Amino acid sequence: MSVLVRSRTIGLCSAICPLLILAVPIPAGAQRQAIPLNDHTRLGQRFTVNTPIMVVRVSVPSWTDNEGGLTLTLWDSPERKRRLGEQSFADIPDNATVDMVLRRRAPAGSYYWEVDRRTGTTRVGLYADPLPTESDDCAYIDGVPARTLRFVFSTVPSALPTPEIAALLHQLRTGEPQEKKDACRALAAFGDSRTVPDLARLLRDPDLSHMARLALQSIPGPAAAAALRAALKNTSGLLRIGIINSIGERRDALAVRDLTSLLSAGDTATASAAAVALGKIGNAAAADALMRAMRAAGSAAPGIFEGVVTCADTLERAGEAKRAASLYDALVDSQAPEAIRMAAARGAVASRGAGGLDRLLQYLRSPAAGLYRVGLWALQRHVPGAAATKAVLDALDTIPNERRPTVVEGLGRRGDAAALPGLIKLTGAADMRVGVAAVGALARLGGSEALATLSRLLAMADGVLSSAAETALAALPREDVAATAASLMDGADAHGRSAAIGLVFRLRLSGFSARLLKALGDSDVAVRSAAVQALGTLGDADALPRLLDIVTDPRGEGEGEAAAAAFTALARRLDQSQNAADMVAARMASAAPPARTALIHVLGDLATPSALARILQALKDSDAGVRDEALNALCAWPSADAAPELLRLASEMTDNALRLRCVRGVLRIAGSADMPPAERLRLCRDCAPLIRRDAEKRMLLGVLGQAGLAEGIALAQPHLNNAAIREEACAAILAIAEKVGLPLPSAARSALENVVAASGDAATVRRARDLLAR
Repeated sequence: MSVLVRSRTIGLCSAICPLLILAVPIPAGAQRQAIPLNDHTRLGQRFTVNTPIMVVRVSVPSWTDNEGGLTLTLWDSPERKRRLGEQSFADIPDNATVDMVLRRRAPAGSYYWEVDRRTGTTRVGLYADPLPTESDDCAYIDGVPARTLRFVFSTVPSALPTPEIAALLHQLRTGEPQEKKDACRALAAFGDSRTVPDLARLLRDPDLSHMARLALQSIPGPAAAAALRAALKNTSGLLRIGIINSIGERRDALAVRDLTSLLSAGDTATASAAAVALGKIGNAAAADALMRAMRAAGSAAPGIFEGVVTCADTLERAGEAKRAASLYDALVDSQAPEAIRMAAARGAVASRGAGGLDRLLQYLRSPAAGLYRVGLWALQRHVPGAAATKAVLDALDTIPNERRPTVVEGLGRRGDAAALPGLIKLTGAADMRVGVAAVGALARLGGSEALATLSRLLAMADGVLSSAAETALAALPREDVAATAASLMDGADAHGRSAAIGLVFRLRLSGFSARLLKALGDSDVAVRSAAVQALGTLGDADALPRLLDIVTDPRGEGEGEAAAAAFTALARRLDQSQNAADMVAARMASAAPPARTALIHVLGDLATPSALARILQALKDSDAGVRDEALNALCAWPSADAAPELLRLASEMTDNALRLRCVRGVLRIAGSADMPPAERLRLCRDCAPLIRRDAEKRMLLGVLGQAGLAEGIALAQPHLNNAAIREEACAAILAIAEKVGLPLPSAARSALENVVAASGDAATVRRARDLLAR
């Protein structure tokens, strides 16, 4: 039975057995490779085990996409005559392992597992290791043995002891209902032909039929199959539907005649179950029966359609592509539900391989959105060969305009280098959407031709294509991109130089310091600006004085400010803020007033002790603009180190505007998130006598509430008498009281009583009363 699960790195099997039986170890010096299932129809591995196993575990790369899926099937041999287990997985995380837990343990011997039916829109596959010598236990690629490769997998042996069959039969005959179910469950794993008669007798029992048929479904040999077939004649309703399902899972070819007779049953559910079972059996007789039933039923029996598409899938996996294609074709032209017709359309292309090109092109042109999506899917996965790739490119003009960008993207996902010449030409398409799609497709294909084209497009003045090329180049190997960027930076085209620097910055490419420093003197402002930004992130210590040159003598508007930001960022990244501040201070003496102003701004951003000292000196500068910038830097200082100077200035200054700036600077520092409460309160206390306006009083009250110390109440309480800021004073007192906690000091209780009396805000009064009542 196939079960769809969302994949994860599975620890499930540790509950069965902690021991992993690994196959051949990787030879010394061997290189592991990832093989995408996207490039193949199926990938498999023959292997031999010396003990019974319950789990097959396969390692699955998904190229970090984490959304691909596949179906894992265990067969008796590479000839795939008997299926022993099957499980489907979706959304597989990259490099996860997927575990297929068998319903019945497989005894020691040789087996073959295989993955196929890939889902998702991105890559998913298997890891392969080289073998030291050729081996029959090897990887299979599209059914062909690769005798020097082994896919990465392991098995988990059965840790369950083999029970006594006689004891289980006794339990089955005499036990309570739950004991009989437990016996059926055990017989599904260990039963043999001796247990078939007893299990068969339970198939008509409404309570036990389900467990009995699951046991018979798992027991190998003709006896169990015959018992299920016989039960078709003496059961009905849901019991018979369950038995039909088990016959389908066994793929019992001898049941085709009985199942065919049920296709015309008046019970639609029974007919649908029989159709699906015939589809799973999937031989010529089953296919013929289903086709006759589909023609006779028209649209009246949707279950028949599901059986036909299941049969076509079974035939395709068994290598009978021609017969499968005829069933798919019939379904596409039938009255089946759209979902089944679209599945059939996909099969109609996939089963023909390279011969499916005509249908692929037909679907890409089809006005039906569903068929178009099938064509797009098939383009990426199901019609191999360079001829098909070129045919789609040649037919692009016959595909509706709105679909062409997506088809071009599909050609990139197809991964065929034969598309390169056509995609390169399409980068110049009149429809910009097609051009952008072609750029993205080139990135998926890679190679020297794609790289050269993307480099050319990156240097173009066209912003859309240049931006698309930058994004595309970011997906290519870094060493190739670095060589491209270096070539463009050394070139004559200014836009190419600027775009290359942007690419270096985006990808954080190393080894470009010298070129970036050279670009600071470029004649083109865009190149200079790009170099300044990049140096802030990628530069070394040699870049600091060069950036400072631009700060003091910018060539264009905004360049000085950008260089200042880059200088500060680079100094911090290199952990050289103190050295950088000393470098700035050394330039102050000889700099003109505008340059000194810019340098003070840099010192404020660096915020080192020596920077603070130099800013204090600048407060006495002969130039008013320099003095003003120094005061701005002091008021914006990030630590409490500037507070004493601000307080001193505020107390000494006669200019009210300047004094106000100093007071606000002190309150801003006091309100800093990392300021200790005691220091916050001290600054408030020192600043309070200097405050004149209500706006600064509100700031003071807010900081007192942040501090949350009882001593702050005395500073806040006088403001209850000021109607303009009364509510702010109430809020500050309340915040302090709540942070002080219980029991409240007497001063806090008295202040809260005043809040109750003074506040006009109901919520504030309620909170104050609640605190007083505690």
